[in-house]
Amino acid sequence: MTTGERSVPQSAGAAAALMLVALAVIATGPAGRVAAASAGGAGTAGGVAIGVGGSARSLGMGGAGLADLRDPGAVWANPARLAALAAPEFAFMHGRYVQGVSLEQLAVGGPTRWGAFGGGFTLLRMGTLDSYAADGAATGAFSPSEQAVSAGWAWPGGTWSAGAAATWYRSQLASDAKANAFAGDVGASVTPVPMLSLAAAVQHLGTGLDYGGKTSSLPVTIRGGAAVTLADLGLVVVADGVKPSDGDLSVRAGAEKSFAVRSDVSIAVRAGWRSGAPQGSLSGLAAGADVFWHPDGGFNDPALAGIGESPEGRGVTGFRLSYAWTPLGELGDAHWFAVALSF
Repeated sequence: MTTGERSVPQSAGAAAALMLVALAVIATGPAGRVAAASAGGAGTAGGVAIGVGGSARSLGMGGAGLADLRDPGAVWANPARLAALAAPEFAFMHGRYVQGVSLEQLAVGGPTRWGAFGGGFTLLRMGTLDSYAADGAATGAFSPSEQAVSAGWAWPGGTWSAGAAATWYRSQLASDAKANAFAGDVGASVTPVPMLSLAAAVQHLGTGLDYGGKTSSLPVTIRGGAAVTLADLGLVVVADGVKPSDGDLSVRAGAEKSFAVRSDVSIAVRAGWRSGAPQGSLSGLAAGADVFWHPDGGFNDPALAGIGESPEGRGVTGFRLSYAWTPLGELGDAHWFAVALSF
């Protein structure tokens, strides 16, 4: 692959491959164990918002797909995969959890002559909770929330890519319990043969959240993944391993099958599974689907004329609607809805 007329030295591809090996060593070696110990054990890290969502496509495959991310949501999982964007894209996702918890995410990304860029905003709202004084008297209600603003960059190098992202994070548990933090992610992706992609990423390296003298560590997370693409069958199979600093290693796997309905419309169905999900019926399973409209000349509907028009007059060249279902056992089901526009 080239960006503009730029050529890429082969030694850079070897460097990316070595980066993948190094990240895998971190995941299984002493550094990984030190990260878990420094967080104080399972469930002690803060920063919920930066560890959820990302891509309805990935969620529909059990949260897997690190090596096959194809949308701006890559800025939250593996910034190296921003290099897979062939055109500028805007995406919005809404997730509805149980007990009134909801998640909204906005993401943009696309290629430039200096590499691929992406950015995103996350808002996690945890509903309304009642508050009580030490003597048990009701003192009102509060609405915990978390926000995160992210920006990432990826360098495409033909069969490989590498990237980094930075996130400013804010948590508000109550009116008198607020904290800010900064975190960084790094990632790499390599395609040794056309049908196989490999990827690795280290996420949420940064400062802790200080709630008035009580510090909560961010969930440093190490991920590795593989994707096999069978283009003739319209089939993609993905598998990831995920190790957060405050939890056990989990395995995620899924598959996607795409169908061409006509020349400008395609659909995809997907399913997946992950370990470590809450106990209960269908826990750990996931499913999803989307419809993708990609007219060659942009939208023809006069009501949509001018939306996203480029200087060349291309306008919107793709429109995608996605849905994912992730059951949470006895807690209920989470539903994810996403829309994306490419230009």
